[in-house]
Amino acid sequence: MIQENPTERKVDIQAIKVQKLFLNFLIKFEVAHNSESAEQSREEPIKYYQKLAAELKFNDKRTLYVDFEHLRAFDPTFELRECILTNYYRYEPYLVKAVASLMQDTDPVYANDKKDFYLAFYNLPSVDR
Repeated sequence: MIQENPTERKVDIQAIKVQKLFLNFLIKFEVAHNSESAEQSREEPIKYYQKLAAELKFNDKRTLYVDFEHLRAFDPTFELRECILTNYYRYEPYLVKAVASLMQDTDPVYANDKKDFYLAFYNLPSVDR
């Protein structure tokens, strides 16, 4: 009979996939400029969460606030959204790791200094019971 080593950790392949999908969202999600002028409308869209990551550093904060509606707009297959909605506590450590990776890419010195980052969602869909 083969015994499992109690110190071995099992790898959660699905959670790692969710982490990668979420990091991809954080890096790639874009919004248009809010200006009405014709000049500004030709500007490149803003990488929204990369901008927020830079603001976290500037304001010496550690919580990244994510609009769930942005996730809905970015994820047409609903795969990432459904994973987060149905198994948040399973995936939360991996989502936070994605935030830490975004911060590491944004400012490695700040990310290493702060160590822990947090995540909060808003505009979640309502649940009727």
